[in-house]
Amino acid sequence: GGGGNASRPALAIRSFMQDNDRAKLCVRGLGRLKDDDVVLSGTTMGAPLVAVEKLMTDKLRATGDAMSAARGVTADALLCLEIGGGNGMEVLYWSLLSGIPALDATAGKAFPEVQRGTPALIGDEKGNRVTIDAASSVQSVDDLARAAVSTMGSSAAFVPAPILGKECQRVAVPNAYSQAWRLGRTVIEAQQRQTDPVAAVVE
Repeated sequence: GGGGNASRPALAIRSFMQDNDRAKLCVRGLGRLKDDDVVLSGTTMGAPLVAVEKLMTDKLRATGDAMSAARGVTADALLCLEIGGGNGMEVLYWSLLSGIPALDATAGKAFPEVQRGTPALIGDEKGNRVTIDAASSVQSVDDLARAAVSTMGSSAAFVPAPILGKECQRVAVPNAYSQAWRLGRTVIEAQQRQTDPVAAVVE
């Protein structure tokens, strides 16, 4: 996995909030989900280096909107498929643009595969979209999606079918953003004190 560089979406979030006084970034605890809440998830698929070379866009939000429209639902919350690197930050940017709260959780993906079933939607910054309605296996979903992403310039948004809050509470890993924030703060504070950040995290 890896998730790519986190600085681009972080800068996009900061810029958006500076330009929009009323913008609020909402991260909600997993325990606040209702059983019938609709949860959308998504990630950027492709080569991290290519993603850095492309301009930051709203392709994840646009692809998520397209999935919601196709399924006839309205999302109540957003779940990041992978907390690491840019993928976790891009879901926060999606949340900021859409006004849909992000969950303080992750689907736990830590491998360079999407590991999701059908339907799935792949979309790029140009408005191209590919839908995978059916596949013979979860691995086939990944293979088909990557073929589409390659055609889209090796970087595109991937959004699987939405799930209900009851299922999300069962499968998601809680406290992903809050733990990442605490770890990051611990490392930065240790660096400022010129002490060992690894030892600080272990403590």
